[in-house]
Amino acid sequence: QARLAFLDFGIEIGEIGRGGWLGSPGRNRLVRASGEEETLGPVAAADVEAGDRLIVETPGGGGWGSVHG
Repeated sequence: QARLAFLDFGIEIGEIGRGGWLGSPGRNRLVRASGEEETLGPVAAADVEAGDRLIVETPGGGGWGSVHG
């Protein structure tokens, strides 16, 4: 057993592009060995066991050019 703690600021809003749309926001998920899944916020702590997985999906980059074509 272990204690997981992390800070992941900046995941809630995707990166600003150069004229295009914002990039996709990121996500943090804790997938338990049992298959149960928990969504974690940008500041989180959890007790973890062998077989649990932390999945960090980083934000996507913003678009380029006019959003109106």
